[in-house]
Amino acid sequence: MFKRNSHLGEIVLILILLAITIPIAQKTIIEEKFTEGSFEYNGITTEYIEYENSDVPTILFMHGAGLSASAYFECLEYLNTNYHVIAPNIPPFGWSTIPGDSWDLTDFAEYFNKFIEDQGLKNIILIGHSFGGGISANLANISDEIDYLILIDAVGGISIDMDFGKGYGTLIDGMMKGFKKDISRTLLAVGNNILNLPHVLSDTEQIERIFKKSLGSLYEYNNIDIPVTILWGEFEQDDFDEEAALYLESIIDGADLQFVGGGHDWLYFEPERFYFLVDNLIKNYFDNK
Repeated sequence: MFKRNSHLGEIVLILILLAITIPIAQKTIIEEKFTEGSFEYNGITTEYIEYENSDVPTILFMHGAGLSASAYFECLEYLNTNYHVIAPNIPPFGWSTIPGDSWDLTDFAEYFNKFIEDQGLKNIILIGHSFGGGISANLANISDEIDYLILIDAVGGISIDMDFGKGYGTLIDGMMKGFKKDISRTLLAVGNNILNLPHVLSDTEQIERIFKKSLGSLYEYNNIDIPVTILWGEFEQDDFDEEAALYLESIIDGADLQFVGGGHDWLYFEPERFYFLVDNLIKNYFDNK
């Protein structure tokens, strides 16, 4: 399953840095002002974090692959300024159950539709990044509880051939670029990913089947009849270039595509800019509602 490659030295460097910084990273995350809960459906259990705020709109945030919801705590805390925020861990990340069946994005959407019903959520603003964006698009296609959809560098458009090794190679490449942008935030992402790695490695073959099916399938979004904004920062990766963004826009009726720059994980490294953009989009949505 695992082959020696040019990333070995980079992996060693990451592990050394992680060993030095993980206590600081863990302390930072633990001190954040959220509550935790769990959800189970059809034998699949996941945890979620929630930032309370009364009498304000609810945001459901779906994170990207390889991380858990808590890795985005800066983005979520900014959002909590004006919003009630719920962010579940997407199976199998954050030590969530690894699905026994080969799910695609529609199966993830069905699971989180049950999550919405269980939590009694209404009038949701749904935000999804990368893999979480693909789930979000499919969730908006089946749920009546979503009022506005924001997709950020989302999968679910073009078909992507992504096996386990390529997926983690891409993740490592992103982290190495991240060190040049912001060392502290990159180390938090590394720590979040490494802490989840033993769980992921427990059944890599099943996880690879799930992600190959999820990313390799083509989806239709004929039932999305709400406002949709697509924010796109990536241009360097073939799977997330301008062509991929334009194709995703073309298959979601009425979607508004905005190129924002900064790379695939721009929101993680620029949480203030992420909040400024998203908050303005939501305010404009309510002004025009």
